[in-house]
Amino acid sequence: MNLTLRRYIFETAEGQKIDAEFGSLIVPENRNNPKSELIKLVFVRLKSTAENPGPPIIFLAGGPGQSGIEQARAARSRVILAMREIGDVIALDQRGTGLSEPEPGCKQRLNYSLNQPATREELIAAWKQQAQECASYWKDKGVDLSGYNTNESADDVDALRQALGAEKISLLAHSYGTTLAIAVLRRHGKF
Repeated sequence: MNLTLRRYIFETAEGQKIDAEFGSLIVPENRNNPKSELIKLVFVRLKSTAENPGPPIIFLAGGPGQSGIEQARAARSRVILAMREIGDVIALDQRGTGLSEPEPGCKQRLNYSLNQPATREELIAAWKQQAQECASYWKDKGVDLSGYNTNESADDVDALRQALGAEKISLLAHSYGTTLAIAVLRRHGKF
């Protein structure tokens, strides 16, 4: 695992500026494939304001697909900043989201007429077509889509814990992030 950290000024949507660290961690795209490509996870670590900080707190955003960093900057900033009284807070852009690479979002658009109401069947067909086109696009670029799942993301959280040298971590989750947090606990024990 390759961990990099650099000094960073984290700015909330309300304009508050905080000294932080911008980090990245290189992990396998698919741990079940010994020849897997490597991908980059990106995170921001906000240092604790506590005199004796507890274990780092990793924030897991929802979606799936939301950026933990952007959620920490905007919608969740007050909670994130308050949690610094307990320990360092790490806003993680999970695999396939935000600044993590690759970010296999779909550029394809739904293809149905807006001139008349669509039927349920037409909408399902349009969504399936869009999903198939998106999957084909990323497969053609060499992305192993089978590596983008909750278990791989749970292993990423533990890999980050190990790379940071933390014996324990706490998890702060929103929406889908709670599903991911449960997977982390199931796969890697109690923190």
